[in-house]
Amino acid sequence: MSIESILADAGGANRIVIRTLALSATAAIIGAAAFRRVVLESAHRSRVVTGEVDPLVAQTGMLAAAALMVAAPWRILGQADAFMSPGDSLMPVVGLVLQTTWGTAAAVQTGAALAAFIGFSAANRAELWGWTLALGSAIVLAATPAWMGHAAATESRPMIAMGADILHVAAAGSWAGGVIVLTVVLRRLSRQANGGTLAAELISRFRPLALTGASVLLATGVISSLFRLNTPADLVESPYGVMLTAKVVLAGLAAILGRQHSLTAASRARTMGAGNVWRSIAAEASIFIVVIAVSALLSASPPPGD
Repeated sequence: MSIESILADAGGANRIVIRTLALSATAAIIGAAAFRRVVLESAHRSRVVTGEVDPLVAQTGMLAAAALMVAAPWRILGQADAFMSPGDSLMPVVGLVLQTTWGTAAAVQTGAALAAFIGFSAANRAELWGWTLALGSAIVLAATPAWMGHAAATESRPMIAMGADILHVAAAGSWAGGVIVLTVVLRRLSRQANGGTLAAELISRFRPLALTGASVLLATGVISSLFRLNTPADLVESPYGVMLTAKVVLAGLAAILGRQHSLTAASRARTMGAGNVWRSIAAEASIFIVVIAVSALLSASPPPGD
């Protein structure tokens, strides 16, 4: 097993990069929508003044949606290019790709990214309907990777495999994407003299979302692995299993760091300011980016026996 052979089996480094961008953007869109729906709405109900946080979350979602609006069509073109023979015209092959299940899901992903961009843009202008559109788009985006990966090709109990994959992406977006959004927010609050108090409120209110996301991620990850692996030995004896093991280890590191944050970050922010915690939470977000990159590699790599 070599890096070159793994990348070749997954379609090449360029396609892995664009998958990573698409998955990262999807996670950030889901994270921004979930952060607004769970964290900020909870703060609003408690009459906590969030000030510039609401538009900042919307702007983060806008940026992620713009990235996905680039990545999703690029993936369609890359898929078409992989099927082309010398002398073929690109657009007819693109049309054939769009007729497949994968292509339909990619087209839906592109449309949902556009809808999310419109929704977050409206939310940035303090138009409440924008958050509703952004949340609906995030729900659609949570479902599209299932139709573009291994779950769609599962022959045994496909509905369970698809459902687990959809929940897995939604949980990853809520947890990992939420941490990315929280990092952006805390960095902004670190520049404010009184930002520690609000940072502590947001960290405390993010904890239930993170715990729920982590629990669902673990459960659905176990279910998905049962569909992908033949025996436990595949975790160390197959390239796919080794990458899956690496993903689990990295996610475990993020969970350990997240657990520490859930216990201490709010009090540290309240007493020492947001600047005391945002870099540590940014480290957790960085681990998640690596986890997403491994996920992008896994999604295009053949499971044992394929």
